[in-house]
Amino acid sequence: MVAKYQGITYTDGNIPGFFADEKKLKVTVDGKTVELHVNDTICLFEFGKIRRDFYRYINVFIVGFAIDDKKSFDNACGQWYSEIRGQVSKNPFILVGTKSDLRNDPDSAQKLVSQKDAADKVSSGQFSKYVECSTTNQNSINEVFETAAREYFAFESNQGCGCDIL
Repeated sequence: MVAKYQGITYTDGNIPGFFADEKKLKVTVDGKTVELHVNDTICLFEFGKIRRDFYRYINVFIVGFAIDDKKSFDNACGQWYSEIRGQVSKNPFILVGTKSDLRNDPDSAQKLVSQKDAADKVSSGQFSKYVECSTTNQNSINEVFETAAREYFAFESNQGCGCDIL
């Protein structure tokens, strides 16, 4: 997502690994341009301690799952949510369903996580927002980061701190 937002493509299949460089993204939201410091992680189990130590420095969490993979959804809402929430208690969580382009594919329709199931995670209070996006057609990539900025502004007004996003 971060790479697509920046217009970067990986044609050789080499996607950066765990804790690639911090990315600084300029986002214009509600008439203001802000710079988000985004730390993208690949949540490999073997990096658990490093990953957990890092959470305390993050203001907004973007937890992604592939909409065509129910296990990915269950892991995002279960394991990853619990791991992060165990380290930070107040920060906003945005649930992001990736591969939204598959919503238009009749062959995929039966196996997709429903938008209602994802929205229920917001209604329950587990996540503050739900956004779907596609890196294939770049649909709603901007919306993910605009939502993160808005959530940060709401969080900052209560906390008075700088913004880092994971």
